[in-house]
Amino acid sequence: MASRTALFPTASKGFGSGRNVPPKKVKQAPPGWTQVGRTSDLVDNKPIKAVEVGRNAIVLVRSGEELFCTDAKSTAYQFPLVDANLVEVEGKPAIECPLDGTVYDLRTGKVLEWCPKNNVIRAFLGKLKEKDKPIKLQTYPLSVGEEGEIYVKL
Repeated sequence: MASRTALFPTASKGFGSGRNVPPKKVKQAPPGWTQVGRTSDLVDNKPIKAVEVGRNAIVLVRSGEELFCTDAKSTAYQFPLVDANLVEVEGKPAIECPLDGTVYDLRTGKVLEWCPKNNVIRAFLGKLKEKDKPIKLQTYPLSVGEEGEIYVKL
């Protein structure tokens, strides 16, 4: 298992696109993109926000100065990620599902750790999933407007 560090949200100077490149500031929603919130929605003490867009449930995540958008539920047990833990794994921002402990890279959705058996409940859940192939978390591109509007393309 890679080393993992818990992240404590800090004041941010701006947001990234989740791809290590600052998003282009836009005046209005680009065609095919939907406004899902504002950068001010993601505050230091609550850096994850759940949003419904039509039939899609997503989460907006702020990690340091970067902003990410992923599906709202873990891929192992479909557990909501709105109360997930933000961690750093080998210098990469990641999100850990509070139920099963699965850890995902926020930039790519790649599974960094699949259902670890690190407590009694997770040992049981991990045993149920030990033969299953890890499933990547869906991530979405985003853009930030001039006034802090967050747009995603689903």
